[in-house]
Amino acid sequence: MSDYGKDAAGKRITSVQVQVGSSSFNGWVRTDVIFRGYQDMRLPHRVQEYVESPSFSCLGSEWTIRISYQNSNCLKFQLWPSRKEDVIAGISVINIQHWSDRGEFVADRNHIVANLVAGALWIEVRMRMARCRFIPDSSACRTLHDLLIDKESADVVFEIKGDQAVLSNDANKHEVGNFHFHAHRVILLTAASQLAELSLTD
Repeated sequence: MSDYGKDAAGKRITSVQVQVGSSSFNGWVRTDVIFRGYQDMRLPHRVQEYVESPSFSCLGSEWTIRISYQNSNCLKFQLWPSRKEDVIAGISVINIQHWSDRGEFVADRNHIVANLVAGALWIEVRMRMARCRFIPDSSACRTLHDLLIDKESADVVFEIKGDQAVLSNDANKHEVGNFHFHAHRVILLTAASQLAELSLTD
């Protein structure tokens, strides 16, 4: 994707290319942001001045690379927004082989210019999930237990006739009659195939 970066006032500053790079870190997603014509950019020279790349999508969120004023000799490079609870992000300037796992770092202006590649500033962004967003609140065992005692969703009913002594916690308690146990077809087929064959007949 090629587009233009902007400064704090929203003015175009330079051609910027965002591309998905190869991934060599296990579990990390890589995106490269390339600022073309870096030396011709209107770089920030005052506090609260910055330039930034077009936004790009990664791991379900929108991001930009922001270059802001640190002091007269240094610039801050930052993945913006810099933090999300469920994402771990790292950023590096390939030109100077500087890596930061905090999503931001400060670099010397002159050092960057001296190491440009074909006049371009090449920034590598790597991200991975810190935790899964889709972990269910309850375990599978808990879910199955809830289904076991849910009569409304049950699609199989076992009717047992006779003495309930063996089914009671109280060994001295005997009840005679019909007793009903609810079950679910899909669970029987998976967990008790022989019982399913005996009971699930049309």
